Amino acid sequence: MRRLVTSLEMGELDSFAQSEYGYPQPVLMENAGRSGWEALAGRLGKDAALVFVAGKGNNGGDALVMARHARASGARKMHVITVGAEETEVCRAQCQMLRSFGIEPVEWKEKRREAERCLEEADVIVDGLLGTGARGVPRSPYDTVIAAVRAARRRGATVCAVDIPSGLGAVFGATDTDGARAAGEQSVEADLTLVMELPKYELLPQPVRHFVGTMVFCSVGFPPPVIEAGPQHVAYLERDDLSVLVPPLSRTAHKGRRGHVAVLAGAPSTAGAAGLVSTGAVRARAGLVSLLCDGEVATRLDLHGDGVMVRTVSRAVQGNAEDILLAGGLVPERIRSAVLGSGWGTDSDRAAVLSAFLRWDRPLVLDADGINLIAADAELRDLTVSRVSPTVLTPHAGEAARLLGDDPYTVVRDPLAAARRIAARFGVVCVVKSSLTAVAEYRGGAAVWDGASPALGVGGSGDVLAGAIGGLLGNGIAAMPAAKGGVLAHGLAGLRAAKQCGYCTPGEIALELGRVFGECTDYAEG
Repeated sequence: MRRLVTSLEMGELDSFAQSEYGYPQPVLMENAGRSGWEALAGRLGKDAALVFVAGKGNNGGDALVMARHARASGARKMHVITVGAEETEVCRAQCQMLRSFGIEPVEWKEKRREAERCLEEADVIVDGLLGTGARGVPRSPYDTVIAAVRAARRRGATVCAVDIPSGLGAVFGATDTDGARAAGEQSVEADLTLVMELPKYELLPQPVRHFVGTMVFCSVGFPPPVIEAGPQHVAYLERDDLSVLVPPLSRTAHKGRRGHVAVLAGAPSTAGAAGLVSTGAVRARAGLVSLLCDGEVATRLDLHGDGVMVRTVSRAVQGNAEDILLAGGLVPERIRSAVLGSGWGTDSDRAAVLSAFLRWDRPLVLDADGINLIAADAELRDLTVSRVSPTVLTPHAGEAARLLGDDPYTVVRDPLAAARRIAARFGVVCVVKSSLTAVAEYRGGAAVWDGASPALGVGGSGDVLAGAIGGLLGNGIAAMPAAKGGVLAHGLAGLRAAKQCGYCTPGEIALELGRVFGECTDYAEG
């Protein structure tokens, strides 16, 4: 799995490569610039007019190396704009090499009008002005350069950022929506970002992701021990990781071996949620799925073609989890996992059922109203904390904020931090759902899925995800890989459904979910 780092951690890895492995900074910069140019060159139109904008930091040096390789590969319609680049030794050396290639950098402070004209005529602009270490709103002269780059993009130029769009640190640091919007108006908006070596967390959360565009990873050439150095890693989930997280089933696996999942979900006005959770579990390879619901919910559903057994259970049924399962005609010992809460309601009857299942000794997924009940009831919170069996919570930003006593923007701004806080507080695996989905476990492991698409932001999508995680738990997969595998497969299914259908239904996401699992977790021999 690819490792996700913060910009601070990336700086530490860079220093480690230099101090422990003898990699000089100019070598790392040369590798980054060459790799960046190779990634960009394949996306350029014929005879595109190129402009490289370089500040005085390492990002500026990378952009200058890219410019040199562009000229060496035959580019002729190109200019280089510098903003204080020759104030630092490493960038000054790059400028001198550019001159040997017949390129005279245009210094913004000295020849602003000429630099502005270059940007006005550009087809592609490479932004190497400010790096990951820049925080706060850009000051002069960087603010004026950024404004000129933004204006050029509005006129049709493609903007390619080196590692991070300039000024974006101010967006990530904003404390509310209005602040993020204001900071965004003073940042570069990129169509493409060349991410050096490892993805940076600061590029991913919702207030920032819009400015980053398509991310392309470029190798700096770190030896593997450098990439693996440091504290416990955060995984950046990608398609090929699914077969690692979700082992293949035996070719002889049958419904009894693939796991029986109980679903307690739905209310008369939200019966569809119960169906989506159940279908999500079936599509995630569960051998048997039984939905326990109110009679009125059962009459609104037709799930027999989906392989879901619908069991009516009266709200009057009380007792422990085994009693409730028996009332639904199930054999408690055969149930391997349960999913509770989607479209369920939060009345006292639901709280009593949740209390019973929190005392149960099987893996649970708690979604939607299951989470809202915990947030509102100290006794349910204590029961969640005291559980020994695996528990997965799947809140969206609002539900996560209720669990934490925080505001939703804080969660959206940093969903990984929110997932970690919930996991640690309740002793669970937590999946915080937003445009960036974060997964964290109480023991410290974490992962993110960066598969944002507005088509996935549809009511019921999260119900399918909860069912998918419950299905994987029913397969006997441990809570953390089940959560990561469910998030990854659900995200891939959503992207596929969006590609095929445009703005898709949650049912179409569930349909693609089964195909994703079938393709990525093929049958094992024997």
